Amino acid sequence: MERKRFSGAIRIFRRERATSFFGSPWFSSIEELVANDLSISDFAPLDPLVDLLHLIKNQELVTADLKELIGTISLQKKG
Repeated sequence: MERKRFSGAIRIFRRERATSFFGSPWFSSIEELVANDLSISDFAPLDPLVDLLHLIKNQELVTADLKELIGTISLQKKG
Protein backbone atom coordinates (compact mmCIF):
# COMPACT_ATOMS: atom_id res chain seq x y z
CA MET A 1 0.00 0.00 0.00
CA GLU A 2 1.38 3.37 -1.01
CA ARG A 3 1.44 6.06 1.66
CA LYS A 4 -0.25 9.39 0.94
CA ARG A 5 0.71 12.76 2.37
CA PHE A 6 -1.82 15.42 3.28
CA SER A 7 -1.60 19.10 4.07
CA GLY A 8 -4.17 20.80 6.26
CA ALA A 9 -5.34 21.32 9.80
CA ILE A 10 -7.16 19.33 12.44
CA ARG A 11 -10.00 21.13 14.19
CA ILE A 12 -11.29 19.92 17.54
CA PHE A 13 -14.89 20.72 18.46
CA ARG A 14 -14.96 20.16 22.21
CA ARG A 15 -18.64 20.86 22.75
CA GLU A 16 -19.66 18.37 20.05
CA ARG A 17 -16.87 15.95 21.01
CA ALA A 18 -15.80 15.75 17.40
CA THR A 19 -12.61 16.16 15.42
CA SER A 20 -12.37 17.10 11.75
CA PHE A 21 -9.54 17.30 9.25
CA PHE A 22 -9.63 20.12 6.69
CA GLY A 23 -7.06 19.70 3.97
CA SER A 24 -6.04 18.08 0.74
CA PRO A 25 -3.56 15.48 -0.53
CA TRP A 26 -0.02 16.71 -1.10
CA PHE A 27 1.81 15.95 -4.36
CA SER A 28 5.27 16.90 -5.57
CA SER A 29 4.59 16.73 -9.32
CA ILE A 30 1.76 17.03 -11.81
CA GLU A 31 2.57 13.47 -12.95
CA GLU A 32 1.98 12.21 -9.42
CA LEU A 33 -1.34 14.06 -9.35
CA VAL A 34 -2.41 12.46 -12.64
CA ALA A 35 -1.25 9.01 -11.45
CA ASN A 36 -3.79 9.37 -8.62
CA ASP A 37 -6.63 10.16 -11.06
CA LEU A 38 -6.80 13.82 -10.01
CA SER A 39 -6.46 17.09 -11.88
CA ILE A 40 -5.78 20.70 -10.92
CA SER A 41 -9.52 21.39 -11.07
CA ASP A 42 -10.06 18.94 -8.17
CA PHE A 43 -8.43 21.43 -5.81
CA ALA A 44 -9.73 24.65 -4.33
CA PRO A 45 -8.82 27.71 -6.42
CA LEU A 46 -6.77 29.17 -3.56
CA ASP A 47 -4.94 25.94 -2.69
CA PRO A 48 -1.20 26.78 -2.75
CA LEU A 49 -0.44 23.28 -4.07
CA VAL A 50 -1.76 24.31 -7.50
CA ASP A 51 0.72 27.20 -7.70
CA LEU A 52 3.56 25.04 -6.40
CA LEU A 53 2.92 22.32 -8.99
CA HIS A 54 2.92 24.91 -11.78
CA LEU A 55 6.23 26.31 -10.52
CA ILE A 56 7.80 22.86 -10.29
CA LYS A 57 6.65 21.95 -13.81
CA ASN A 58 7.95 25.25 -15.16
CA GLN A 59 11.33 24.65 -13.50
CA GLU A 60 11.48 21.13 -14.98
CA LEU A 61 10.82 22.54 -18.47
CA VAL A 62 13.44 25.29 -18.08
CA THR A 63 16.00 22.77 -16.80
CA ALA A 64 15.36 20.51 -19.81
CA ASP A 65 15.76 23.49 -22.18
CA LEU A 66 19.02 24.51 -20.51
CA LYS A 67 20.42 20.98 -20.75
CA GLU A 68 19.56 20.95 -24.46
CA LEU A 69 21.25 24.33 -24.98
CA ILE A 70 24.36 23.21 -23.10
CA GLY A 71 24.50 20.11 -25.29
CA THR A 72 24.19 22.23 -28.44
CA ILE A 73 26.89 24.66 -27.32
CA SER A 74 29.21 21.77 -26.40
CA LEU A 75 28.76 20.27 -29.87
CA GLN A 76 29.44 23.66 -31.49
CA LYS A 77 32.67 24.07 -29.51
CA LYS A 78 33.87 20.61 -30.56
CA GLY A 79 32.96 21.17 -34.21
